[in-house]
Amino acid sequence: MKKSKKTLLWKIIPPVPSSPSYLFGTMHVRDQRAFRGWQTLVDCIDTCDMFAAEYNLEDADVEQLQRATQLPAGLTIQNIVKPSTFKKLDKLVQQETDYDLSFFNHLSPLMLHNVLTESQLGKEESEPLDAKLFETAQQLGKIMTGLESFEGQMAVFKKLAIQDQIKSLKDVAFNFKKYKRDLKRTVELYLEGDIHKLLRKVKKTTGGMRRVLLYDRNIRMADNFEKLTLDGNLFAAIGAGHLAGKKGVLSLLKQKGFGIKPVLYLD
Repeated sequence: MKKSKKTLLWKIIPPVPSSPSYLFGTMHVRDQRAFRGWQTLVDCIDTCDMFAAEYNLEDADVEQLQRATQLPAGLTIQNIVKPSTFKKLDKLVQQETDYDLSFFNHLSPLMLHNVLTESQLGKEESEPLDAKLFETAQQLGKIMTGLESFEGQMAVFKKLAIQDQIKSLKDVAFNFKKYKRDLKRTVELYLEGDIHKLLRKVKKTTGGMRRVLLYDRNIRMADNFEKLTLDGNLFAAIGAGHLAGKKGVLSLLKQKGFGIKPVLYLD
């Protein structure tokens, strides 16, 4: 896999000759620019037997999701950060979301971080790219699955130290202009298909949560990709930050004997 290849779409050729599968790096955005090359993506999905998101969205349980993304009973954002930090966050949240921080007071710091991130992203499309891909595969009659289980992904939240989450959230609150510049650059790298530079951004952002959020999950997703392709070919759409690097899903699949070929699907 050459670093010079800038693309989010990869053809994955199994060790035993059969129809190729595909791996696509997606992003939870409604920015219309992320939908470039849409018809090529749909055509690739249509050639496959199965479609996998990070987890099967059909298995999502709203109550379980709420429990996993909220702070433990008795804790709130207000009582786990200093008053000066809470005041700073409250002002920022009101400015960026039109809600008081009290509305999000029981959310985990990581999820509040995500709320602030989404407030900065384009919203031209009616639904995010990852959800639209899933919906399209359903309409095409594909077998729907995931490279992780819903329960497994929810368990990830429990493994993240509260202090690491708070540190990440404080970095946003006290360096918001820099955060906005970094986020804009991250989106640009995504649109360019530069998965290697994108990984460097993601590693910096995740900090002490890197192993849990990236590396451990990469191993699970590569293992499950391999298992699923024993039963047919697969189009898998996962966060683009999981693709590149020695510990990325592409490299892990290559180590398993899969052929990895970039698909330059954008004009």
